[in-house]
Amino acid sequence: MPSTRMANSLKVSCLYTDTFIDSFPLPHHLFPCGVFLQEAINVVRLPAAIAYRVAASLAPDDPAPFSNLSAVEFEMGHYQEAIELAEKSIALTPSSDQTRLDRFHVRIAKSNLHLLKTVEALSAAEKVTADDIREPLMADIRTVKELIGSSPDQSVARKNILDRLPRYKPCL
Repeated sequence: MPSTRMANSLKVSCLYTDTFIDSFPLPHHLFPCGVFLQEAINVVRLPAAIAYRVAASLAPDDPAPFSNLSAVEFEMGHYQEAIELAEKSIALTPSSDQTRLDRFHVRIAKSNLHLLKTVEALSAAEKVTADDIREPLMADIRTVKELIGSSPDQSVARKNILDRLPRYKPCL
């Protein structure tokens, strides 16, 4: 059971401002259901998401807040939002910063892979310039594609994929 202090509100200090955002109520109805752990993880990421949104609004031409927000959305399982924010980061990043661009393309590929969009995942993976990153990612995409093709039901395909593929590292 979470502490009363944690359950009642979460106080967040936003980057770039002196503002405090108070009273993020936690979903009390989820505590007895065993869902608290995932909700707690998302609540811990919530302050980061808020801070990055503030930073993005203050510096709309800086790719860093959009990149960080994309990583938070990816970790929270909001893959479509992660893709959109990573694409915004790509648009704002100079083409000379290939390492950073590779990171965005990998995040887009992995997000599409989680959404079982193998064509889009393959397209993003092909844009990664580092061979040591691109080749294993493309191998995983091919494996997912094969598993999807061998399973008529999408829920069976997802189970087969999760049983067979190693879990991606959460750090992107």
